[in-house]
Amino acid sequence: MSIKLVIVDSNIFKDIDNSLSDSIKLSLESIDAPILCLSSESNESKTSELISPLGISDCFDVIYPSVPIARSIIDLLHVSMCHPEDCLVVYSSIRTDDEVKHITGLGVNLGRSDNPGSTEIANTVHDLNSKWFTLYRYVRDMQSGLAGTHLTDFSRLAGHYKKSKAPMYANIVRDFIKIYSSKQRKFVMEVGTGRGQLLTAMRLSSQGSFILSYDIDASTNHWVIASMDKYPDNGWQDKTFLPDYTKEVAPKNQVLDFLEEAKREASSTSPELQIDFLSLDGDLSRNGLLKDLILWLPYLSEKCTILFSGAVQCHDSVKVLVDDICADFRTYRICRDFAYDNGNDKTKSVSSTTKRPVKQDLQRISDAPPYASERKILKKDFCEDDFWDENIFDIRYELIMTHPGLIFIDKSSNIGWDQILEKIIQLDNERG
Repeated sequence: MSIKLVIVDSNIFKDIDNSLSDSIKLSLESIDAPILCLSSESNESKTSELISPLGISDCFDVIYPSVPIARSIIDLLHVSMCHPEDCLVVYSSIRTDDEVKHITGLGVNLGRSDNPGSTEIANTVHDLNSKWFTLYRYVRDMQSGLAGTHLTDFSRLAGHYKKSKAPMYANIVRDFIKIYSSKQRKFVMEVGTGRGQLLTAMRLSSQGSFILSYDIDASTNHWVIASMDKYPDNGWQDKTFLPDYTKEVAPKNQVLDFLEEAKREASSTSPELQIDFLSLDGDLSRNGLLKDLILWLPYLSEKCTILFSGAVQCHDSVKVLVDDICADFRTYRICRDFAYDNGNDKTKSVSSTTKRPVKQDLQRISDAPPYASERKILKKDFCEDDFWDENIFDIRYELIMTHPGLIFIDKSSNIGWDQILEKIIQLDNERG
């Protein structure tokens, strides 16, 4: 757990002896997070009279809310994009039981300070910072779209920060983790780090896996290797640039060199690079996916799973391509969350009328074949229960229909990745 915001109740400074001002200031300055003071007075001068004699005015900004303290805390969490569990609220003992109950109900960390002259506030922050995030916490973050976008500097409190990307909802993350954890994944490759949502989920649910991800750094237009050991506060924590390769150049050799070096560092005994889980979430155009598949399929292990992101959001490029690949194989299709859009649930984005996505990323599907617009997502094409039998079927195809949509592909021992690669190369040649 990591404290990103501290909210102090101004009542804790009432009736405080000025001789304690130095210890109060030391306690506040030891907190490595923005501090806001919620005034219990609507009159600015009264609050100034309360705080100024203590010499701590420069330790925080004072806010004069016109609503109850719990509502004020909710508003501050909202504009700062701060998760409740990343917030410490220090309140005074003079608060009523109802007020404390409402604050507690927000899920924030609480620090009651009858004597703010002590180091209680600083010690509480230090204790919380010594802990770290849990998978359960991460999944709940996903539901609010907060993962990877926590408060990192005080300027964001001004309300200028706006999320530009749709959140990945909690239920799709839970489903992803369940499937991902069903097999041992020794070596994992993700194409397209993005905000690091799936990368983080894999980190938190893996035991002994080496996970690597690469993407294009928007600021330099160059390929970047990204690896994270902890939950990301803001983007990638560790980046290794591949400066000789811009996004127009396939980085195969450099990426493979990096992987081999990383594999040696991980003390892998495998003589060849064998990827046990391949996540494709980079260029989701048909052309981009074909290139990535041709690049990485030769390096997949026998039991590898391929994840295609954006199966609904980019249906005409992603799902249509996967369906085209599977057309020549005996494929068992399963979908446990099949549901059409009823107009109320924003996580369901397939129309019950057209049986097609309500909205797609038009830029990413711009090179989809003409027949893609005729393809529909039909319930009759999927089983609800998993009766996959690799003695009967060649490919296991699982769709998670919740936006943005995921497809997991596993193969049986009846076929090899080389056979699937032949089909992919054929589709690539047909594209011209």
